[in-house]
Amino acid sequence: LLKTMILGVKTVVWSVSNSRMQPHPLAGVQAMKGMSEEECLLVARLVKNGLPCFVIYGTGPDASPGEEKEVLDYFAGVFTVLDLRNFKQVFELQMPTLYE
Repeated sequence: LLKTMILGVKTVVWSVSNSRMQPHPLAGVQAMKGMSEEECLLVARLVKNGLPCFVIYGTGPDASPGEEKEVLDYFAGVFTVLDLRNFKQVFELQMPTLYE
């Protein structure tokens, strides 16, 4: 179930970060590409609150290191669809959490 949710989140993050269409060059208006400040904060919360969920894969009698690695790879893949500016913003917000 967690794998399915992570793949869905990746699709949502990609869609949101790519939803701002570039206007026609003759319009003369530049649209912001990537996510808004509020959307970046939501993705930063995903980092902070998502990492503790992976404890379930490392504990219990049915713990599978292969499945744990696969789900962590999917989770990391969520952040590969961010543009550079958004990626930097998300992880700057969560650096203290990652070093705990």
